[in-house]
Amino acid sequence: MDVMESGAIGELAGGVAVIASLIYVGLQVRQSNNLAQGAAELEMGRMTMDYARLGAEGENATIYSLAVFEPDALSEDQRQRALWAFGMWLHMAQAMFRQFLAISITWVIFVRVRVPSAPPQPPDLNRHF
Repeated sequence: MDVMESGAIGELAGGVAVIASLIYVGLQVRQSNNLAQGAAELEMGRMTMDYARLGAEGENATIYSLAVFEPDALSEDQRQRALWAFGMWLHMAQAMFRQFLAISITWVIFVRVRVPSAPPQPPDLNRHF
């Protein structure tokens, strides 16, 4: 076996190693995305429960209903508490939207992006409806 043959074998082994490492990295990225999605769903559930509990407990429920239906009937303290609660709701909605975008973008990149096997066909213009 001369230098050319051993070089060809080395190149073949290098190519196989690159393909194997790309497959491994792809599997690691998929697992990481699944873990992140699970953590995001858990956090969204926790935030939803926290906000639901906040609006359902005693005086908070009264303040919430007054803020929605009779905002002029609120005292200054109640108004501040209602604004804080609505701020918490907006923060939760923003966090949920960010998680939704992150999950959606990941799904589009790793699941939906495929190379078409054939170019799309133009519509049949002779077809009558």
